[in-house]
Amino acid sequence: MHAEKENMILDGFRAGNKQAFGEVFDLYSSTLIIFARHIVTDASATEDIVADAFVRLYQLRHQINTINNIKAFLFITVRNGCLNYLRHQKVKEKYQSEQRHSIQAEENAYEHNDSEAHRLKAIYAAVEDLPERRQLIIRMTYIEGFSDDEIADRLTITRATVRQHRCLAIRDLREIINRLNNTNTLV
Repeated sequence: MHAEKENMILDGFRAGNKQAFGEVFDLYSSTLIIFARHIVTDASATEDIVADAFVRLYQLRHQINTINNIKAFLFITVRNGCLNYLRHQKVKEKYQSEQRHSIQAEENAYEHNDSEAHRLKAIYAAVEDLPERRQLIIRMTYIEGFSDDEIADRLTITRATVRQHRCLAIRDLREIINRLNNTNTLV
C-alpha cells in the first residue's frame, strides 16, 4: 500500500470514518481469521475473537499512529483472545467433568440408599415372619432400645429366656434373609 493512501486511511480511521474502518477491516479480517484458526479450531469462536479485536481497535483508534500499529495491535489482540478462549475452554471442561463426577456420586448414593432401604424393608418383613414372642423381643431390643432386664420385667420372663429368644430370632432372621438373598440373585 502506498504511503499516501495509508495516511488517508489512517487519518480517516482515527477520525472514526466508517469507510476507512471498513478498509482496515477488509485488509486484515480474513488474515486474522486464518491466524486465529491455527490456535482455536472452532470457526465461530475465531470469528468472534477477530470481531472483538476490531471493536477494541476502534475503541483505541486515537492511540494508533501507523498502519503497522494497526496490524500489530490486531494480531496481538487476536492471539491473546485465542489464548483466553483456550483457557476458558479448559476451565469449562474441568467444571463439566467435576459436574459429571458429582452427578455420578449422587446417583451412586441414591442407589446405595435405595439398596439400603430395600434391605431394611426385607429385615422388617423377616421380623414379621418370626414367631410372636421372638418378634416382640427383637422389636423391644433393637427398635425400642430396652435392655434385657427391662424386657424380662415387662414380659415377666427371665433374662436368660430373653437372650435365648433373641439368639433364636437372630438365627431365624439370618436364615430368612439368606433365603431372600438367594432368591433375589436367581431372579
